Amino acid sequence: MAASAQDYDMFPSKAAAEQRAKELKCSGVFAMGKDWMPCQNFDAYQKAVSKEK
Repeated sequence: MAASAQDYDMFPSKAAAEQRAKELKCSGVFAMGKDWMPCQNFDAYQKAVSKEK
């Protein structure tokens, strides 16, 4: 089953998303609407989250 965007991984600040990216061991952040998400893009985010379990 493919991972989908987790509400708790959407942050109001870029800095918070960058911190989460470190936890997920991915780099960069990207904007999702008015929020920020960890990793350089959604595909990278999904891969990182799937490895975290």
